[in-house]
Amino acid sequence: VELGVPAGLARVVAQDDQRIGLRIYLLDNSSSTRQPDGSVVVAGTDGRLRQNPCTRWEEICAFAEDHARWNLGVGTPCE
Repeated sequence: VELGVPAGLARVVAQDDQRIGLRIYLLDNSSSTRQPDGSVVVAGTDGRLRQNPCTRWEEICAFAEDHARWNLGVGTPCE
């Protein structure tokens, strides 16, 4: 399964999928998540990865979107 992550991480995600029946995510959207001290990893136009500054909430959302995509890719149910 192509997850868009390094091969080692893809193996770990696939192995975890065999042991986990359901993943549940709880996202914190308290006022502290407005702080602009987060970062997200994005691919530049040259394909290289870099960190971009963002709010904590944007970082949390990026995390959740990545995990949703990976779980969909390996077939792990999540909420």
